[in-house]
Amino acid sequence: MPTPVAAPSPVEDFKDALSMLAASVSVLTVDHPWLGGRAVTLTSLVGVSLQPRLMAFFLNPLGMTSALLGVGSRVGISVLGAAQTGLAQRHSARGRGALAFRREHDALEWCGSWVYPGSTAWLAGDVVELRTVGDHRMVVVGVSATRAFGGQPLVYSARTYASLRASAEDGTAAAETANAPQAGPS
Repeated sequence: MPTPVAAPSPVEDFKDALSMLAASVSVLTVDHPWLGGRAVTLTSLVGVSLQPRLMAFFLNPLGMTSALLGVGSRVGISVLGAAQTGLAQRHSARGRGALAFRREHDALEWCGSWVYPGSTAWLAGDVVELRTVGDHRMVVVGVSATRAFGGQPLVYSARTYASLRASAEDGTAAAETANAPQAGPS
């Protein structure tokens, strides 16, 4: 007689289903006057409004980055490019959590925030609202500066980082998985 296998929990089923969503990968930076700079990988960045320019993302409220953010906090967001898998993994919340970034070594100062070179876009702004939504913290940012560079984005789906490339034949996008071991955001 086969050994019964325990059914996955509703939470694990939900996490598995959500892992199938393809999401752009970004790194958020926040510079705290006493605790220094922190960076964390995001896959939850969304545009909220064009007028006023607002974006939002979600964080674990128990994480260091979440604890550093308050209304008025200045943040930088780097929308990562296909070649930045290592950067995404380094600042992933899985494992070590948000890490300090080295000012002027890793990141560049831009518009009062810190961003990473090689990204497809940069956004800077100030936190305008914090709200608890379920077991996460929603952070709304009023965007004051943007710069788009273009290039191939880094995406995260099925717990794997990948890049998109356009097919020369029909212009459709195809995914290429990164060769590095995958440890994604929480």
